[in-house]
Amino acid sequence: MGAARRPPSSSRATGSDLPNEVRDGQSGRRVAPVAVLEPGREVAVSFWLTFFLVLHVLVAIAAFGPSYAYPVIGRFAQEGPQSARLVARMTHAVQVRVQIPGAIVMPFLGLALVYLGHYRLWQSQWLVISIALYTIAFFYAVGVQTPLIARMSRALARLPDPPPAGGPPPEIGAMARRVRVNGIFLTTLITAIVILMVWKPGNCQGVC
Repeated sequence: MGAARRPPSSSRATGSDLPNEVRDGQSGRRVAPVAVLEPGREVAVSFWLTFFLVLHVLVAIAAFGPSYAYPVIGRFAQEGPQSARLVARMTHAVQVRVQIPGAIVMPFLGLALVYLGHYRLWQSQWLVISIALYTIAFFYAVGVQTPLIARMSRALARLPDPPPAGGPPPEIGAMARRVRVNGIFLTTLITAIVILMVWKPGNCQGVC
């Protein structure tokens, strides 16, 4: 009897059949092996990747967006103690109720995108730098800027109305200048993070 015929092997590797390293036949460069998912699973992964990406963008707008509006809003504080109190209270409320909760959620959404998108975290320099800048911005905002605005809001609440003839106390002016400088620093970090997330310099996906 003739030898039993072996079923033809698929030319596309799936799951555990994937090699740890694949090299391009022409250039010899390392190419990341791509798993072929079953159609149903591929649709599910694509759906959840899109879902978390949209959610990630929406939360980023809520967490970062107000930072670009604060310089405009802050100008109204110069109109008098009542306006200054309102601006300080509003800024503190937005930070505590919108920005900080959004900033806490952001890393978890990012982890979901890294997992579903199969990003090579430590080979994606732009992602590592973005995470480092985000960590600095988060702890600086929570540990420095937000408490400073809260102290300034309490100091403004103690001012008489109408204000004293000599203007507000020097410590309030000093706190306002520190808030402004801190805001510029945080906005610069946020802008750098957005640029890195969109541009992705040194992106290591597919061919590395």
